[in-house]
Amino acid sequence: PASEGRTRVEQRLAAITGPAEEQAAAARTLGDVEVVDSAWKTDLRGVVSQFYYRDESRSEIVDARRPDIDKIVDPRINVDQILSAADATFSASRGDTRIQLRAAGAITQDFRPVDLVGAVRGGGDTERISLLYLDVEDGGTGLSGRLGRQWLARSGVFGRFDGARAGVRLSPTLGVAAVAGFPVQTPRDTHIDGDRFFYGLSVDLGWTGNLETSLYWLDQRASGLTDRQAIGVTGRYTTDRMGLFGIVDYDIHFDRLSSAYLSVNYRLSDQSSVTLSADYLHYPQLTTTSAIIGQPEPDLDIVKQRFGRAFIKQLAKDRSQTSRSLSLTYSQALSPRWHLNADLAVAKLGGAPASGGVLAVEGSGTDFYTGAQIVGTDVLMEGATVAAALRYADMRLFRIYAADVGARLPVGPKLKVDPRLRVGYRDDKIGRGHQWTLQPS
Repeated sequence: PASEGRTRVEQRLAAITGPAEEQAAAARTLGDVEVVDSAWKTDLRGVVSQFYYRDESRSEIVDARRPDIDKIVDPRINVDQILSAADATFSASRGDTRIQLRAAGAITQDFRPVDLVGAVRGGGDTERISLLYLDVEDGGTGLSGRLGRQWLARSGVFGRFDGARAGVRLSPTLGVAAVAGFPVQTPRDTHIDGDRFFYGLSVDLGWTGNLETSLYWLDQRASGLTDRQAIGVTGRYTTDRMGLFGIVDYDIHFDRLSSAYLSVNYRLSDQSSVTLSADYLHYPQLTTTSAIIGQPEPDLDIVKQRFGRAFIKQLAKDRSQTSRSLSLTYSQALSPRWHLNADLAVAKLGGAPASGGVLAVEGSGTDFYTGAQIVGTDVLMEGATVAAALRYADMRLFRIYAADVGARLPVGPKLKVDPRLRVGYRDDKIGRGHQWTLQPS
C-alpha cells in the first residue's frame, strides 16, 4: 500500500472497472503519456478497542518461629482498570501527491480502591499518545515530509520523537533527508520535552535493484551537554529466496559501539524459512541522560551541578548495560491449513559497576529461551483460527514453563470471539519458591 506504484495501480483499476465516462475521467493514455484524474481520493480507516483488566493476589505470611501465631493474610487488587484505545488514519491522494494524517493513543481509567497503598481513586488515570503526525509525499518532485509525533527506526533515531523529517529523492538510486526533534521516552509523555533535542542528516543509496544502504549522522543535546553523537549505516539486500537487513551505530562522543543488528531470512526449496537474528545494544540507550539513573534527584541539570562533565560521561557509561542476543527461527507449512513455528534464542545482559553513589548491578548471565507454536486456519469452522504454543526459559534465577492455547471464532458475518488460556509455572533456582499463573481471557 505504501509503494510508489499505488496511485498508478488505483488509476488503472478505476479505468478497467468503471463505466465509460469514469474510465475517461480516471485515466487516459496518449502515446506513452498518462493523463490522470484531478479529483482527490480519500480514505478513512481505524480501530477502536476497549479492554478491562483485573489482577488480584493473596499472600499468606507465616512466622515459622511462632507457629502458634495465626498467619497474616494480605489480599490485594493490583490491577483494576479499563483501557480505551484508538488508532485512525486519514489518507488522500491525487495523481502523485499523497497526504496522510494518523492519530493513535489510549486512555487508562484506574478503579482501584482508595485504601490501596499509594493509589487514589481516579489518580491512576493515564493518557498515551503513540502517534500523531501529518505525512506528505509528492512523487513527481520526489519531496516528502512528516511532522508530529512519529516512530522512526532509521537515520540514527531509534524510537518515538516529536519533530519533523523531510527528504528529497534526487534520482531512483539517491535520496537525502534531514530530521530534527525531541525524543519521547514513553507514550505517557503527552507534552514535548524541550530539554533534549536532536538533528541529523542521512543519505539513501540504491546500488542495484537488490541492495539499498543508508548513511547517517545525528547529534543530540540535553541540558547543554552532548547527549548522543552518532554515525551509522543501514543496509538491506534481497533476492528471490533471501532477505538480509543490518545496522551499525557508533557513538563518536562516547567512542563506543552503540548498537548493531543483523537479520538474515532464507526460504528453502520446500517453502519453509529460516531466520537468524543477532543484536548488540545498550540498555538503556547509551546517552548522557543515563547518568541520572539512581541519583537522589534524577535531573540532568542538578546532576551537572554536582559532577564535572568527564565524570558525568563516565556515569552514563556505567549505567548503560550491554545486551547481546542471538535467535534462530524456523517456519514450516505442514499443510494448507496448518503452520508450524519454532524458535531458539540465547541472551546475555551485562552488569553495571558501582559509581556516583549508585550500587553495582549484577549481570543476568546467559539466558536460554525456546518454544514452538502451531497455527491452524479453517479448522473448527470456516474462517476460524486456532493456535497452541509451548515455551521454556532457563534464566539465572528461575526456570519458566508455559503453555498458550487460543482461537478466533467467527460468530455471524461481523463478530468474532477470541477465547484464550495461558498457563505458566515458574521454578526458582534460589530457594524453594515457585509460582503458578493461570490467565483465561
